[in-house]
Amino acid sequence: MTLRIASVILLISLMPMSASAQKRQQALIDSLHAVLPLAAEDTNKAALLNMLSYNYPYINPDEGLKYGMQGLELAEKLSWTRGIAAACYAIGGNYANKADYALALEYEYRALKIYEELNDRPKQALLLQNIGIVHHTSKNQQKALEYDERSLRIYEELNNKLEIAALYGNMANVYYSLRQKDKVLEYNLKSLNLYRELNDQAGTARLLGNIANFYAIEGEFSKAMVFYFDALRKETALGNKNGVTRNMGNIGETYLDIAKDPEIVKADSLIPPGKTANLQKALYYLKSAVDNASELGQTEYILAFAEVLSDAYRLSGNSNEALHTYKDYISVRDSVYDVEKYTAAARREMDYEYGKREDSIAYQKKLTEVKLADEKKSRNKDKVFYTCGLALVIVFSAFMFNRWRITQKQKRIIEKEKQRSDDLLLNILPLEVAEELKEKGAAEAKHFDDVTVMFTDFKDFTLLSEKLTPSALVAEIDACFKAFDQIISRHNIEKIKTIGDSYMCAGGLPVPNKTNAEDIVKAALEIQEYMNGSGANGSFYQGKFKGTARIGIHTGPVVAGIVGIKKFAYDIWGDTVNIASRMESGGEAGKVNISGTTYQLIKNKFRCTHRGKILAKNKGEIDMYFVEG
Repeated sequence: MTLRIASVILLISLMPMSASAQKRQQALIDSLHAVLPLAAEDTNKAALLNMLSYNYPYINPDEGLKYGMQGLELAEKLSWTRGIAAACYAIGGNYANKADYALALEYEYRALKIYEELNDRPKQALLLQNIGIVHHTSKNQQKALEYDERSLRIYEELNNKLEIAALYGNMANVYYSLRQKDKVLEYNLKSLNLYRELNDQAGTARLLGNIANFYAIEGEFSKAMVFYFDALRKETALGNKNGVTRNMGNIGETYLDIAKDPEIVKADSLIPPGKTANLQKALYYLKSAVDNASELGQTEYILAFAEVLSDAYRLSGNSNEALHTYKDYISVRDSVYDVEKYTAAARREMDYEYGKREDSIAYQKKLTEVKLADEKKSRNKDKVFYTCGLALVIVFSAFMFNRWRITQKQKRIIEKEKQRSDDLLLNILPLEVAEELKEKGAAEAKHFDDVTVMFTDFKDFTLLSEKLTPSALVAEIDACFKAFDQIISRHNIEKIKTIGDSYMCAGGLPVPNKTNAEDIVKAALEIQEYMNGSGANGSFYQGKFKGTARIGIHTGPVVAGIVGIKKFAYDIWGDTVNIASRMESGGEAGKVNISGTTYQLIKNKFRCTHRGKILAKNKGEIDMYFVEG
């Protein structure tokens, strides 16, 4: 089962805005910048600085903090109490979007205290609601509920039903994190009913989608489809292109879930019987969602659904479209994170010299000898015949020797090129797969039950890359990846691929073994030792990325095989790969972050520290551990 793109109304959202919303936000920011130089050093300028800070969290929270601090300093200088509170409120929002929850709470608590002193009940409710969101995002669910309930009491006192509806949706999310499923449905339905009572069509459509997400995550696909299609109809009527794309993608994901196991749900008016029919619908809705997102520049939805569409193509047997779609997904992902794309080295055609046509020279020599023999024919016939015969023997012998020499030279060239071809093949594919490919002309995809997958990348790579020239950046990454190659080779680990600054490898394939988890962890610790020590052995690596490597590891089943017919590559697929990637993104620079599954396999060999859970696609929350050594 896959996670859905939820839509919850948050006053300070910790999720990125859509591309179109960011453009509108940027236009407002540009307008504020145009007015700011004209403002005097009074409360108007403080208000402008606070407004800039308030509008920056989704685009550039560091800039938002800069203007927020300027607004706070000016408001304090002017002893403007409301300006101080507004600045703290905006600063808290920027820290929240940087995931610095401690500082976010510090400034939001300060703003709340001021609004309490001013007895400003609406602002108190707003701050309580935002503090609840920060606690929810930082996994302190009981505190989140405490502040949500305090906010709710004030909104009820103010009879602000619109904010109550939004708050109910927030509380449903908190209850989901607490695994109180009855409460999740109860509060989502409360929110939906309030939006309907207020005739708020946009809010109604969002909540229908949220309820559909809940049912889909719980595996109640028939109920989910009813709510999804209802949400889709309403978003279409409203002309909300974001909502249309989101629901079409979620519907496509649900059909794909059903296609993977069609026995889990009974056919009805929205769900056809059998794998093939559901897969066709999955492809239609997912492709529509991705096409819409591409046309409208909805990058977040391309990232959400393109990879799922690739999975659907793969399940349908259309490997070419699966690979094409996955490459598009990677391209968009890299562009979002502003990853510079460089090639490690230029390719060139090889020139081969196969030898001169020495047999032609021999033939000309033969003709010359015959001509000389003819000229002497009149003087001494016997001598001519003797000379000509001897010349023919010599020429023929020379001809045969030259042919043998050419044949041997060509044979050596062919053997050399064959060895070069074999070496190149082994550089791309594991030995066993390469041998199978040479023997049969194809290599079958295989399932492996226990494989340990490792991902690495460099934290703040984009910022670091901006400080280097392109040639220096490529050389630095090349030095790191060469070191990684050497390390994993010592531990019987197979390199899979690199994408930008990300490095992926796996143990336990193509030949299964029982030590792959231990092998991968040892290699990961060596990689961190190398990175933290600024490299070794005189490599180019100058320590520009020192201490920035994040490493994530997970163990589980995968499918491995060759993809494509041009520039083919050995690759692996499955939830294990996705979870390993989540371990990496959920880790910390300089650390090795492993899943609970891998921990169970290596806990007697390494010291580990439990560090909480992370939400992983299809798997719910998964335990994480740092390997200490």
